[in-house]
Amino acid sequence: MKGAKYILTAAVIAMSSVMMTGCFKPSKDAVVESKYYQSLKDERDKLSVQLKEEKKKTNSLNKKIKAIHATSGDQKIADYKSRVKDSRIIKV
Repeated sequence: MKGAKYILTAAVIAMSSVMMTGCFKPSKDAVVESKYYQSLKDERDKLSVQLKEEKKKTNSLNKKIKAIHATSGDQKIADYKSRVKDSRIIKV
């Protein structure tokens, strides 16, 4: 009975040390094929597509904003010229 207890204890210690060293890590293929990994990959793909769409929208909005600023800048210059066209400084 004592011998079986020692053998069992030695087996538990050996098994614990093997488990802590990482000998039983799943292979890369097993991880890639798991459902959890696939669900994360699908979610990442969806989010990357959404991000690309948002970047396109942002770029188009930035172009519109630049066009508006250019137009408003031209308008401001025209308004300034119309205000000062009869000024003495311009005539000199």
